Amino acid sequence: GRYVVEIWLLVIAFKLSHPQSVFVLRGNHENDQMISRPFKMGGGFSEECLGKYNHSLLAAFQRMFKLLPLFAVIEKEIFVVHGGLFRNPSVNLEMLRELPKVHWQRNYPNPLNKEEMEQGKAWTEQEEILFDALWADPHHGIGSKRSERGRVAVMFGEDVTERFLDDAKLSLCLRSHRVPQNGGGFELIHNGRLMTLFSASKYGGVLQNRGAVAVLRPAQEGPAFLGCETSEVFEPPPLRHLRMSMHEYCVSALHGLSESKSSSQARCVQQVRRFVEHAQQEHEVAVEQHALGLICSERRELWSRLRRLRSRSEPRVSKEILCQVLSEVCGELDWPRILARCAPELGEEVAYGEFLAAPNVRWFHQGVAQMVTLARASAQAELRLSGLAALFDSPNGLVTPQLAREAIGQLLPSLRKRQRRQLSASLFGEETTELSAVLHQLALFADPPQFPEPWMKTALSRIGELILKKHGPPLHSALIQFFKATAQDGSDLLGPKDFVEGLQQMGTYDCSGDVEVPLLHAGRLYQIFEAIDSNCSGTISFLELLLAMDERSDRPELPEFPALEGSLCATLLVHKAALLRVCRALDPLDSGRISVKNFVELVSLLYQVLERPLAEAHRLAMQEELSGEDLAYAELLRGFEVRAE
Repeated sequence: GRYVVEIWLLVIAFKLSHPQSVFVLRGNHENDQMISRPFKMGGGFSEECLGKYNHSLLAAFQRMFKLLPLFAVIEKEIFVVHGGLFRNPSVNLEMLRELPKVHWQRNYPNPLNKEEMEQGKAWTEQEEILFDALWADPHHGIGSKRSERGRVAVMFGEDVTERFLDDAKLSLCLRSHRVPQNGGGFELIHNGRLMTLFSASKYGGVLQNRGAVAVLRPAQEGPAFLGCETSEVFEPPPLRHLRMSMHEYCVSALHGLSESKSSSQARCVQQVRRFVEHAQQEHEVAVEQHALGLICSERRELWSRLRRLRSRSEPRVSKEILCQVLSEVCGELDWPRILARCAPELGEEVAYGEFLAAPNVRWFHQGVAQMVTLARASAQAELRLSGLAALFDSPNGLVTPQLAREAIGQLLPSLRKRQRRQLSASLFGEETTELSAVLHQLALFADPPQFPEPWMKTALSRIGELILKKHGPPLHSALIQFFKATAQDGSDLLGPKDFVEGLQQMGTYDCSGDVEVPLLHAGRLYQIFEAIDSNCSGTISFLELLLAMDERSDRPELPEFPALEGSLCATLLVHKAALLRVCRALDPLDSGRISVKNFVELVSLLYQVLERPLAEAHRLAMQEELSGEDLAYAELLRGFEVRAE
């Protein structure tokens, strides 16, 4: 989610208040590698922490994370770990207890590259233990095997669980790390001796999974396992000295829902699977873009190597040789898979000259992609009407071209004045217009929510007719009036009760549609509310409702502001994470900006590290294109576009 800093501060407060009752274990996200990843790739903590506070707090978190223990044993019966058990069958509980601090109070090891493996290097036993404790997942077979998470992660089978627990004389392994595949808050496998327990319901603000907590008490009379609200069939864990009760829940739970538990659970499982598939697709796209950027930045060396392998009269190589050279020059990625996805038309023999000429990287200041991100972020952040009015400085509900340009300048600080004028004119026109029309134009760049039930879109259309009849067209203006009339506490956000009662008070206007179910049926209105609440906050904003109504018109054509393209941009794309870290180090006040001179010098130093001089033409082109105001470096380094012609 977007509130990790606040959650951690709350956990720390609990620990300080009750030091002998609160114990926190370390997971894979409590490592520098995950912290520095962008949010969409499973990270985002560094971005959030620096966006809200500063480097000092981030550094304090990093120091604290390394002090967190890897595992715990509860009452000599339950082994608790974030990821899972170990690829090395000789690892036992005694070995873990004697593991020196220097081997676990550190970041987990990075994967070895091909050159290191050819030199005979390998992870130490201690490094494997650290990595598996944070990253391993179970599978339903036996033995250890390669994980879907990557080439260095492993999955462990039922025999691994039984061997480890039997050796340690323990009954149960309790872990988390992955949303239970049944859509619930917990899952028991491996003959009831391995439990995945996931406390975060509605994970990431995207899924609809339930969360769960386990409550343990000393064994007394009665069953060892106390039931919970779930339809999942399982064998209870074989606990000897403890009694376990499970409590499942869902944040911002809505009352009055009429769907059955089995229907809800089936929908939850589908959403989990869709989210996993979507996350995998996003990851694969990011890997492909990185790979194409590598090809573009290393084009000259790749061409030289391939040319030495073939004569001028034979400008083709086999796909196998091409993948081998790509691995040697660009690093060990899954090149056959990458080529199959981004160049499916490639045959077994490849014209390497044409292949190397195809990838191109362009570097944009802003464009359509950035507007899409901005619109989605505005909806997800639940910006209130009063806040949006203040942003556009519109106390009377009207927005002038000058106010629109100033608002765009605040939202997209990397734009120059000329670019702000162009973008504002393309989005909002050159005339004074109503705030609701401005917000409608912005909403065109965000995708409407996905509704789990087919009847919901029809019902929303009928609700839109009802609101229009009450407040008059256009719809975006009518929705503002609906919000002002319905939000009881003046917060500009609607809770489920406000939403349902506000619609029901409009009467029984007979819109066309499903006559079998009344339009203002409370149970269905609660379900519609939950579907509109895309970030699962328990409230909906004006933009969320506007997107749900999906009053689509054609998106305006936006100007694009290309900065540069070619090998320089490819090098910046490949190394943008390092550039971003150094930019932040050069920005001790966390202003988010860096001078053009310092940025160009930083790029020159990057080229020195890469042992290739920065061409004077590239330096001059950067200075000319970026000249003027200081650079909003985070925005700037997000503006890459990769194409393979």
